[in-house]
Amino acid sequence: MMQLDVGSMAISCSFLATLVASILFAARRSYEPDIHASLTIWATALLFVVISSAPFVWSLAASLPVIVIGNSSLVAGYTGFAMALRRFMARPLPLAVYVLPLLAVVVGTIFFSTIVPSYSLRVALVIVFLLALQATLVRPIFHSLRRGGEVGQRVVALSFLASIVALVARLAWEWRPAAPSLSWLAGIDVVGLHMLLIWMTPVVASIGFLLMCNERLMRATRHLAETDALTGIYGRRAILEQSEFALASARGNGLPMSVLMIDADHFKLVNDHHGHEAGDAVLVELVRRLRNALRSDDVIGRVGGEEFLALLPGTDGRSALEIADRLLNAVRVTPIDHEVLSVSMTLSIGVAAFAGRDANLDALIRRADAALYAAKDAGRDRAVLAP
Repeated sequence: MMQLDVGSMAISCSFLATLVASILFAARRSYEPDIHASLTIWATALLFVVISSAPFVWSLAASLPVIVIGNSSLVAGYTGFAMALRRFMARPLPLAVYVLPLLAVVVGTIFFSTIVPSYSLRVALVIVFLLALQATLVRPIFHSLRRGGEVGQRVVALSFLASIVALVARLAWEWRPAAPSLSWLAGIDVVGLHMLLIWMTPVVASIGFLLMCNERLMRATRHLAETDALTGIYGRRAILEQSEFALASARGNGLPMSVLMIDADHFKLVNDHHGHEAGDAVLVELVRRLRNALRSDDVIGRVGGEEFLALLPGTDGRSALEIADRLLNAVRVTPIDHEVLSVSMTLSIGVAAFAGRDANLDALIRRADAALYAAKDAGRDRAVLAP
């Protein structure tokens, strides 16, 4: 059986872990406070793993202090990974869940080194707590292994799952006299592979964790680009993109689809008479009422100052007109209050149902826009269905 050089592995893994930790410490400045804190914990945990490999790097004698520091540093490192990831996922655990395993390993290492000396029991103790920590770590991201999971989460999950397999194999190896069926492990350097994986797993997982941070940053950036900052609904570009997708789906599946062009009547007077702060408050409440009146599958976006586009998938013209009437009632029934101000608002709505002659989305929206102007010309506070 070829034996792995544990000393060489410790040197290589320590160098890589220190390098990756330095990168994480430097990269954290680019992220918001929550991600910054998680990266700090993760990078610090990496350094604890480096400390745990020091006895193998420097060929230190296996004295009690060296054993205690090595075992406790390794468990502290994996505890840090669990803390960082669960903080990142907004699923933290009580501090005691992290502290107790570390204390148990310190006390157990001393106990099985002095009072009841047993190398196998000492190894088993550390492995059991490492398994528990890694299970705690993998659980929030296990779903990523299904189709469509995030790449970063998959890298982290697969890395620690590989480490779990190595830990179980090492545990079985230590107790192999009681399990003859495991004799096939005799041809494998189980101890060497175990040491390699517990040192290398954090390095590979760190790449995945950094990917997770970047993926969250990209989602936040995309959300800002797609969302209207004031009302929280889609902005112009995003709602038009959603409409394009819905139109292509309706055309391909032969399903109905309608759009509503919505305008807040005389909204300019609110800004002119009461100021933009009051106008913003009125718009926010207006959008809240519109969203509550729409169905769960309907989508709404802001396409102008007080103009909105609502997308109604699977809806023909008659049903869309009924939904438009519901929106009118939701706004006109009660004045919108802001501080001492009370504003009565109404809407004008143009309704257009997708027809075969609509060559593209622009044609459909133009018909809805024409119906909107017809509603305004007819006296406002009404919905008009485009021919």
